[in-house]
This record gives sequence, C-alpha cells and structure tokens, in this order.
Amino acid sequence: MIYETTPPTQDCNPLTKVKKLYPDIALAIEKSEISHTLIIQDLINNYEFIRQDPRHHLNLSRFCLTALDGINQIRNINELENLNLSNNYITSLKFTLFSHLTALKELDLSNNQLTSLDLHAFSYLIALYNLNLSNNQITVIHPNAFSYLENLAIINLWKNPISANDKQAGASILRNTLSNPNFMIR
Repeated sequence: MIYETTPPTQDCNPLTKVKKLYPDIALAIEKSEISHTLIIQDLINNYEFIRQDPRHHLNLSRFCLTALDGINQIRNINELENLNLSNNYITSLKFTLFSHLTALKELDLSNNQLTSLDLHAFSYLIALYNLNLSNNQITVIHPNAFSYLENLAIINLWKNPISANDKQAGASILRNTLSNPNFMIR
C-alpha cells in the first residue's frame, strides 16, 4: 500500500473524516467491504474530486497517516499550493516526498511525530512561504535543512523538544541561510 494508516481511533478516524466531507460517498463506503486505507488512497488519487477551492488546497488532517510515500502520484499535485498534513502520525520526511510540489506555498505538518529534519527534507519546495512544524518531537535539524527555501517567510517550530542553545543556533543558521528579508521564526 502507498499510504500507511494506523487503526482508527476516536480522535483520528479517516472514515469519520470522509463522512463529514463527503456524506454521499460515505454511505456507499459503509455498505462496502473496503478498508479505510484503500478509501483514503482512492480519495487522494482522485485529487480532482477533493480539491477544496480554486487555490488548490488539500486537507489530509486527521487521516491517521503514518507515511506518504506515494503523494507524488496524485493527479495535478504540481499545482497544489496548500497542503495540510496536521494531526497525523508522520514520523519522517523522505528525500523525494515533496519532489512534485514545486508550487506549494503553505505546508502544515503540525501535531505529527517528526523527530528530525534532514538536509533535503524540503529541497523541492521552492515556492514555500509558510511552514508549520509545531508540536512534533523534533530534536535535530540539519543546519542546511531550510537552505533551499528562498521564499520561506514563516516557520513555526513551537512545542518541539529542541534545546535553547540549538534554537538560538538554528535561528542564526536560518537567518543566514534564507534570503527572504521578511523571514520570522515562531
């Protein structure tokens, strides 16, 4: 399977999310024997259907995702400008995970289980303006993890267990690395 999910819980049930967003489809789903993982995969692969507005937003918040290895297979993914992956169980970001998201301006990875940010985690996100990494478990950030993000103006690292020294050093690295004069760290 391309998308891994955890078993549904009361707080994070992808089928409940589908029911709220697409009640007609949810009724058909309830009558079938399809697993919630396959339902999510089908919805994601039919991105044209779940596009929320003309600015190309995709909200996958609270879908119990642990991995997104196939996100680049989504139809029209290169047009996506806003991706919400908050409140999932994502633990790592692979090198090519965002390779087709060159138009992405906002990325929300808050409330996941990320522990580190590698050198190339965001290297393809050349248009990224706003990055929310709050409330993860990030302890290690590669000194050049954000060096490819020339348009980045806002990064939220709130509620991550990074030591004060690492935060100050990271702020200096970020300011020296990024060319956007409006850049701010939260």
